[in-house]
Amino acid sequence: NITLNLGYKEETRKGAEDNSIAGNAIESHLDQNYRGSANYSYNFKPISFTPFKKTKIKSKYFKIIKDINFSPIPNSLSVQGTLNRRYFRNQLYNSDFRFGDAPSIDGVTPNYEKSFTFDRRYNLRWNFAKSLTFTYAANANALVDEPLGNKEGENGITRDEYKDVLWKNIADMGRLKKFSQDMNLTYKIPINKIPAFNWITADTKVKVTYNW
Repeated sequence: NITLNLGYKEETRKGAEDNSIAGNAIESHLDQNYRGSANYSYNFKPISFTPFKKTKIKSKYFKIIKDINFSPIPNSLSVQGTLNRRYFRNQLYNSDFRFGDAPSIDGVTPNYEKSFTFDRRYNLRWNFAKSLTFTYAANANALVDEPLGNKEGENGITRDEYKDVLWKNIADMGRLKKFSQDMNLTYKIPINKIPAFNWITADTKVKVTYNW
């Protein structure tokens, strides 16, 4: 199964173009938010092998051997990627003007705020046997670096060059800032398959966690 989600939100404002800007020093304001996510999940058809199932030995003490089984493929797999981007540009007027003069942005540098994250999640479940279960989960959080300045091009970089740098950084999966993973292995000890201990159940579990 593949699931896609896309979202976009934009806020814009423009200041006055004459000397009525008193108390309103914003020439232009742009705030854009992008969000996109893709999720892939797959449940495999169960395959289980029991090599000793047809053994003709009738002894009840041999049941622990006859029930030995294993699965050569995972049970489920999922991968999710989420992109979140905010692009903010705010241009103020030059406050050094006289009444009656046309407003100007001369000498005033726009203010930029940019945030672009690329988060990924991975999950795997594999029942190696009916009594042996393995799960794996990982999370990766990365930043996608953007060039300085206006995305429409300025300061020696064109709009196309800006986009090329951005897409390259996305293709490189961003700059990894945090990575964590959890692995769990659970084993149901088949002691209850021995007639003398069929009233006993026992489990053991191993958990490994890694954070970077």
